[in-house]
Order: sequence, then structure tokens, then C-alpha cells
Amino acid sequence: MLWSSRRAILVLTVVTGVALATTLPLISAEQILLRKTQPGEAPAPVADPPPGPLGGNPGDFSDNISLPTDPDLQRKDPIRTALDYIEAKDWVTVTNHLQKLIDRTEDVFVSVSRKGVDGKDTRIWVSVKTEANRLVATLPREGSDFYKLTFGPVAGNMLKEAKENNNIEQLTQVMARFLHTDAGAEATNLLGTYYLDRGSYVTAGLCFERLFNRDGLPKLSNLSLFKGAYAFHMAGDKANEERAWQ
Repeated sequence: MLWSSRRAILVLTVVTGVALATTLPLISAEQILLRKTQPGEAPAPVADPPPGPLGGNPGDFSDNISLPTDPDLQRKDPIRTALDYIEAKDWVTVTNHLQKLIDRTEDVFVSVSRKGVDGKDTRIWVSVKTEANRLVATLPREGSDFYKLTFGPVAGNMLKEAKENNNIEQLTQVMARFLHTDAGAEATNLLGTYYLDRGSYVTAGLCFERLFNRDGLPKLSNLSLFKGAYAFHMAGDKANEERAWQ
């Protein structure tokens, strides 16, 4: 092949690669876990949304930030509503309310109030699914027990079916929807092991990180800690690797 032809093919290849790189959409960690990963496949990179303070209008973003939002949901202020239910100890309403947010088909970002290091309130953007899961995790004992009593049987049936059918997508749904049930913890451990065995270390690490944050490290078995440490090591996540070894 002539040098000019080789050079033309090389230039065309580079241009095509650049075009593809600029058109591929960013995907979230949730989407990585929900898609079906093939054996040995490396997951796509995760782009974390900036959690910084909002400007004067909580509905406005700068030109450099583009996050999915839902103005109707924002007006309803679902997180504030959940906090009111928790304060009233209305466990029936609060658990159903939070589960509906977790079960949303599409995740969106909403603004919530947080105390800054200076003690002042500031507004930040959070994933509504992540925030709902965080509130479930921090429910007082009676609220947590009611949540597990309500959704534990559903999660348990889904987990049983997923294991019988060896269905990774069903297993992922148990983790995503019912993380704070016993079945959710088992599904998360199984998924982390599944991806670890197949060399998908970043995705495995995401699963073990969820498990670590859910239960707290002292409650986990040495085997789970070791698998998590290995996944983090291979994924280059030194902070979580150190947590696991300690």
C-alpha cells in the first residue's frame, strides 16, 4: 500500500474516533449497574454531577452543567415532604413515599438544603433516588423495621426468582430498589462477586461500595471485605481499598 493511502486511512480513523468520542452520552453509575455487562467487559466511565451550592435560582444551571431535572417534582419538594413524615413518625406514609422515589423509572436531580461547614444552610443538587435511599438508611429503628417488614417479602421473592433463573438483570433490580432489605444486601454481594469474577472491577467496586455503606464495615464478613478490597485495588480506588483493609 502506498504511503499516501496509509496516511489517508490513519487520518480517517482518527477523525472517526474523535467524532464518536464527542457524541457518546455520559452515563451514570446507576445506568452502568442496570445495563447487562458481558464477561470481561470494562464498564464505561462514570461522570459524577457537581454537588456544589446553587445560585440564586435553584432551577438554573451554568452553561457547563447539564443535569436531568423535573420542575413538577421540584415544586412538590419530595425530600422535604419525606422529612416531615419522618418527623411525624408516619412510617406507613414515609416508607411508601420514599419507595416511590426509589422506584422512579428515570432519576432526576432536586435541590435540598444542607448545613455547610460554617453552620449556614445552603442549597445543593442531589439525585432523588440517592437521597431517598439515604433517608431510608437513616430511618430510626422503628421506621427501618417497618420498611423491612413492608418491602422485605417483595424483595425476597424477587431475589429467589433471580437466583433460580440466574438472571443478572433481576438481581440488579433487587439491589437498586430494595438495597436496605436483607434480600437487597444479598443481591448486592452476589452482583459484586459476579462482576469481580468477570474482571469488571469498576462495576464490582460500585456494588461493594454500596454494600460497605449500607451495612458498615464491622458487620461484613472477612470474605466480603477481601473481595471488596481486591475489586477496589484492581479498579484503582485506593481510598475504598484502604477502608476495606483497615
